[in-house]
Amino acid sequence: MSQLTRRTESAPEESAVEAAADELEARLPQAPQKVPDSRGLRLLAVHAHPDDESSKGAAMMAAYAAAGAEVIVATATGGEAGTC
Repeated sequence: MSQLTRRTESAPEESAVEAAADELEARLPQAPQKVPDSRGLRLLAVHAHPDDESSKGAAMMAAYAAAGAEVIVATATGGEAGTC
């Protein structure tokens, strides 16, 4: 059997794989949209514990701040109780 024949025989499998890859790529989430111009807007982020803002929403707050929004962080406790 020649290589040309082998390639022809495997072509249907390759096209199925390519079709499946295309379908999976179409299902992927789209790239995040850029935050619109936010000059004049205020964003209030309320967190229960100190340091929560660093792990919950920090990227979003930074993006809005970069877009011109005034970002305010309110922490509801001082962390005096320690960890649970």
